[in-house]
Amino acid sequence: AVEAASKAEEERLAVEAASKEEEDRKAAEEAARVRKEAENAQIKAANLKENQEARVRQELSNPNAKYTDIKDPGERAYQILVDLGMVDITPDPEDPSYDSSKDDEFV
Repeated sequence: AVEAASKAEEERLAVEAASKEEEDRKAAEEAARVRKEAENAQIKAANLKENQEARVRQELSNPNAKYTDIKDPGERAYQILVDLGMVDITPDPEDPSYDSSKDDEFV
């Protein structure tokens, strides 16, 4: 009886150890996945920043380049005013993303 109890205890400990090893393995995999996601997020942020800086450098090197493709003088002037923040674009009420919650505030 003592031998059977001892054997049962050994089996229980072996199962417990295997379970603990499986939990540790899953935790290590999850940690590796989170590290990889963080690395990818850092790379993506660095790429976005690099692209934005390149775009700014390009715009600063030739500030009129953006507007030379616009042939209509009125459209060109309008785009310049929008870019300078002097004109607000009115949202389209037909747009599915239009927020009508504050429509009553404007009369």
